[in-house]
Amino acid sequence: MTLMMFLAHGTQDLYPDFLKSARGLRGAVVSYIAILYNIASVLGAIIFGHLSERIGRRYSILGALTLSLVAIPAWAFGASLPILIAGACLLQAGVQGAWGIIPAHLNELSPDSARGLIPGLAYQLGILFAARTNSIEYRLSSSVGYAWALAAFEIANILILGTVVALGSERKGKSFLREEVGARENIASA
Repeated sequence: MTLMMFLAHGTQDLYPDFLKSARGLRGAVVSYIAILYNIASVLGAIIFGHLSERIGRRYSILGALTLSLVAIPAWAFGASLPILIAGACLLQAGVQGAWGIIPAHLNELSPDSARGLIPGLAYQLGILFAARTNSIEYRLSSSVGYAWALAAFEIANILILGTVVALGSERKGKSFLREEVGARENIASA
């Protein structure tokens, strides 16, 4: 979850400031770009979520990460406004495409006795450990430039995250409807 938080916050939080300060775009233009890439992110979550029902959680997350990875050059180094917009939209479709799968994936991986605890705890610990994402990227920008700070951080993160996902397990289709004998007896006696 820490790597997923790096992915989300590392691509979203500083991007409007990057567009203003490094690309010289005005506030209204930046707002419209943000609206477009947020629409793309919703579409990515829907598309990759549906895809995960067909090909599995891990393969879908890996596909979404691949989309994000190939969009980084346009997202960070696009030479024109249309290329920056296309890069931001594709990248966020991939980022949120991966995120759209996470709730189901975490629940399926969690043992039945801790299913109410594990997803929320993992999420909260992930954001705790990733809380310095913006500080890290911003500090990197002073030595390698804003575009390279964002790009290098996310390239490294996506490669590590992809490795973790590829080596991880999956329990797609796990049934959550198992009833315990005692629960059935309690219902029957009531």
